[in-house]
Amino acid sequence: MGNDGLFQDDPAEAIDALQNRVLTKKMMGPAGLELRPTDSRGGMGGYSGLRRASLSTRMDLPIIWRAVIARGDRRETPAVLFVAPRNHEPAEAGEKLAAAGIVLPGVAGPEAYEVHPVDPSAAGLLAFAVQGLRALGYSEPFWEWQWLTRDKSYLPKR
Repeated sequence: MGNDGLFQDDPAEAIDALQNRVLTKKMMGPAGLELRPTDSRGGMGGYSGLRRASLSTRMDLPIIWRAVIARGDRRETPAVLFVAPRNHEPAEAGEKLAAAGIVLPGVAGPEAYEVHPVDPSAAGLLAFAVQGLRALGYSEPFWEWQWLTRDKSYLPKR
């Protein structure tokens, strides 16, 4: 099982990584899974290994919305954090989610807007993160999703 990947319609590999590497009872290993929108029209169509390598050095990360699914602790369920791009406030995510009909209580932190989805399963969390990113403006038919497992030091401040 890899630490990163891409999907458009079938998130099975990302769900597997989230379930078996992030949402485990062990406190060692990755503490979250980051989901980033990427334009599927961007070259190297059939070469997923080369494409993944080129996406690992993306320069646009400070200017796009990202979602991070963070492992919960003993007191809370896993959370989806919508990381705000540069020059945007995390609270904007709550407004855009509500405008799209996604009404769940959330908290704006210094770097991200935190939501605890109703369905805490790996498939439910990933589906909610994709739905949220679509509400934040990535709803064109050309988007695909890049996912990466993340250590605790790479998670946004809550």
